[in-house]
Amino acid sequence: MARMERDVSAYASGGDANTLRLTLDRSRYDDPDMMLMAARGYGALAVRARQTPDRVQSMAAAQHYVTAALQARPDSGEALVLSASIASLDDNGRAVESYAASFRAAPYLRAESLWRMKFGTMHWHELDHATQTAMLREAAWVAEITPKDRMTVIAILGDTPAAVRFATDGALHLD
Repeated sequence: MARMERDVSAYASGGDANTLRLTLDRSRYDDPDMMLMAARGYGALAVRARQTPDRVQSMAAAQHYVTAALQARPDSGEALVLSASIASLDDNGRAVESYAASFRAAPYLRAESLWRMKFGTMHWHELDHATQTAMLREAAWVAEITPKDRMTVIAILGDTPAAVRFATDGALHLD
């Protein structure tokens, strides 16, 4: 797993698609954590590939591995966030469903919180009240970690309807 993590990280910063693809193609995925890592890697390849056959193949592989991880761990908040992220690349309705499910499974996920805030602000009007509230609670939680995190939350929320509700609900005391 360490090699795959290193290659996914190197790809994210340097864009070495060949190394990442070789690692993904040679790895075994019988563990849900490895499946999630593979889904992340193929998702990263899909983002960079734009609208090519490589994108279609990478999207299919990413979806396959995140689905397999969810079959192994149906209540994995991390896997549900990744499922939403992958689905959002195709801009389909599954993204909002997976996003909402990720909060039901794991209301607070530090590593995924910034993506969840960004997605939530972009799809605010598609979210039900409970999911909006869950997103704002997580935002309030992150904002309390450090002053830098608070500034990041404020920047992500920007001047969106989510920011208005965040401010008017007193951030931590949401109903």
